Amino acid sequence: MGGFEDSQLDISDFAFRSDSILVSTFGAGVYVRPLRPGGTWHHFGEAFEPNKASDVRALAVGGTRLVAAAGGNGTVFDRGPADAEWSESFLNNVGIGAGNQAKTTVWNGATFVVGSTVGVFRSPTGHGPWVTTGPGLGALLHAPFAAHGRTLLAAFDRLNDVVMAASADDGETWDEFDRFAFKFVYALAVCRGDIFVARRDGLFRLADALAVPRGEARAAIGFSLAGRNPARDLVRFRIDLPEGGAASIDVYDVTGRRVADAVRFVQPAGRTSWRGTLTRSLPASISHG
Repeated sequence: MGGFEDSQLDISDFAFRSDSILVSTFGAGVYVRPLRPGGTWHHFGEAFEPNKASDVRALAVGGTRLVAAAGGNGTVFDRGPADAEWSESFLNNVGIGAGNQAKTTVWNGATFVVGSTVGVFRSPTGHGPWVTTGPGLGALLHAPFAAHGRTLLAAFDRLNDVVMAASADDGETWDEFDRFAFKFVYALAVCRGDIFVARRDGLFRLADALAVPRGEARAAIGFSLAGRNPARDLVRFRIDLPEGGAASIDVYDVTGRRVADAVRFVQPAGRTSWRGTLTRSLPASISHG
């Protein structure tokens, strides 16, 4: 029943709903266990196997509603507390979509977002109609998400690189803030404003990337140089943002010629100071300070 050495029971994801914990598996659907003393595991729904979707790769809980990324033809499944069984829907809102495999899903308090091999899809109900929103990066291998309030973070794994992006509009648009060549990101998490990135080569932390300093939020975007203007070689500058999110900086000389590659990052609300060297490798040398 569990495949060779119970490999079909390997856990892909887990979620909590009310007083129960649910786990998705790589080949045996979803299981649930009450958290009360004496609770035991039991199968949670029989809709996956008949729809050839027993490989369930991710779970998300929105209130009391569940969404499961399962199957290999653009299918997802949702279930409410009063539903007797999971309901199937198609990301293309039409039917089987060959090559469109749902990989991940997340709830940010307003909408369910699903990452698949062809892009990102959104639905406030976790059922159709689904709306595709890009991010316009071509075929994807994986797309882990993390939610920080309504702000969404994503790592779009492609064949030769990973594109890190943030969305402040429930996944409708995405702003790139970092990129890793020849890496793979398995999962993202946010804790106290830090972004944690579980990559193939280890666990990395982007410190204070989403922290919001108390009493420091500004009413408008601000940018200023700290020191000489025009600047030469080492440059220091300050950025003020009314709310946190993805940002980018382009550097030009006095003639209007671009003198450094664009810098992309995630900045919290308030003021942040940066410094860097005015060369084509500015993004590699830039740092907080």
